[in-house]
Amino acid sequence: MPKQNTSDEEMEKVFKDLDKYGYNSKYWSRIDEVIHWLESREEYEKCADLYDYKKFYTNPSLMAQYKIGLILTSTLHGILLFAMAAVLPHLLLHSPAWFAFPIIFMLINFIWSGGATPLTDLENSFRRKLGIPRIHCFIGHYLTSIIK
Repeated sequence: MPKQNTSDEEMEKVFKDLDKYGYNSKYWSRIDEVIHWLESREEYEKCADLYDYKKFYTNPSLMAQYKIGLILTSTLHGILLFAMAAVLPHLLLHSPAWFAFPIIFMLINFIWSGGATPLTDLENSFRRKLGIPRIHCFIGHYLTSIIK
């Protein structure tokens, strides 16, 4: 019985690596083995994720669609961030203080909090499907990497 536990621990490690790195995982060749292991444990949601990875990487047109989705999401994310930053001076100069200051503070907090936004989550889902490491914050990933 201890042999089975070791195997379960190893398979759990392989699954986590496949789930994190997708096609770039060093265990990609063992994906069928992990899918069968998950089916035997009745973990069908995890099994479906790996099956989707496998289907995705054997279908080049689907990969191209996800790459386009990632590019469009990143571009929209940047445009919205720039628009939010650009509206701050306009609010300050052309709106009453009781209206402008709460909105400005909320926008500044939103921009610099580093929390994940729905667009960050969408971008990370495209990244995960493409086997690209996820980002934690749009500003931290794109803007500070340019400055460094």
